[in-house]
Amino acid sequence: MLGLFMRKGVLVLLVAVVLVAGCSVAPAEEKEAAPVKAGEKPSTEKRAEPVAPARETPKPGPAPTPAAKPAARANEGGEASAGASAMGTAFVQLMEKNPGFRADYRVSSNLDGEDGSTAVTWVYQGNRKRIDTDVLSDLGIVSSKIFETGKETIICDTTIEWSCVSVEAGNVESEFDKLKKVAARIGDYEVIALPTKNLLGQKTQCFSVGDKEGAGTESYEVCLTQDGVPLYVHVLEVDAFGVLDTEFTATRNSQATGMDFELPTGTEVLAIE
Repeated sequence: MLGLFMRKGVLVLLVAVVLVAGCSVAPAEEKEAAPVKAGEKPSTEKRAEPVAPARETPKPGPAPTPAAKPAARANEGGEASAGASAMGTAFVQLMEKNPGFRADYRVSSNLDGEDGSTAVTWVYQGNRKRIDTDVLSDLGIVSSKIFETGKETIICDTTIEWSCVSVEAGNVESEFDKLKKVAARIGDYEVIALPTKNLLGQKTQCFSVGDKEGAGTESYEVCLTQDGVPLYVHVLEVDAFGVLDTEFTATRNSQATGMDFELPTGTEVLAIE
């Protein structure tokens, strides 16, 4: 607006100068009447007054083009969301590799200040999975093995001796399964890159995954190998029962084989309708 005002100011000033100049023009001197010859009557015709030449009023120039707004810097605003999107894509790509693996984990947990520890094994191969858990109880170590075959879920435990029951498929999931569900809805989550970690001699890519709106009950930190094997998972769960902080750290990792899905020797499977 200042540039436009100044230009208009100059135009007004020029017009004013022209008008003043026009008013200050001295009137043309009247010429002396020519002498009348003898016998002629003096002319009564009125001489035309000199007319000042018309002055053209300067036309205002075109309005100045408003200055363009400065372009936003590429890294200003939107950077966080763009970085999260890129990390989200990297996280999903690793989770979608669906590797066949067997990994043993040392698990430490804290429920509202009370510590606990267990040992867990995750085995994944195609559409099959197995989840082993060893829990220390008053009866000693109680072990359980859960097999997902794609058609049924078989749960075996050693409360007294190995016994197995068959239930409807899809009733059991590990934290790795939960992370797969998160990857399927990655648009609802904010994913941030964490420093890489060397675990079991392998370099892993680590992520922090949490609900974008902060309304979720679970948040994760996970470190995956280049093949998508989780060697570290940290889960923070908040619900009506309190705050559960659980950490899975891999102690061994190998390729899954068919033998990993064999039931404990000598067991019979009881079907539960």
